[in-house]
Amino acid sequence: MFYLPFSYKTIDIGVWAIPVVSFIFIAITNSVNLTDGLDGLAGSVSFVYLIFFTIITLVVSNSIYQSGYIGKLTENVNNVSVLSMLFAGSILGFLMFNTSKAKIFMGDVGSLMLGGYISASACLIGQQFLIIILGFCFVFSAVSVIMQ
Repeated sequence: MFYLPFSYKTIDIGVWAIPVVSFIFIAITNSVNLTDGLDGLAGSVSFVYLIFFTIITLVVSNSIYQSGYIGKLTENVNNVSVLSMLFAGSILGFLMFNTSKAKIFMGDVGSLMLGGYISASACLIGQQFLIIILGFCFVFSAVSVIMQ
């Protein structure tokens, strides 16, 4: 199930959800990996993304709770928001030691992990379209590399 941003409408694509979610995972992990460059670029962009994603998940959680639905979706949204805050904090710790003249290199392990978490968290709560809106830097970087 996909929730449309800024509305209460959902899209149910049935069995096509598996290839769409697989494409989202592959595209976002590779986009974050392509964004990873000099002096923690993927870390700083992911930090900003995760802060805004945390705010949006808290708003979504509040609206779900106020609608009277208390169930698995509410638990998932709350867990994703807490985990997003933890990831943002760990990225902030990484960025403290990765200023100009970088001493620590994130590499593929870090950037693919960030992309995997970003795609997994968005898919878990059904907010896949937010990746395009909030992660425009990832999308722009991937499109730029494809065009080159």
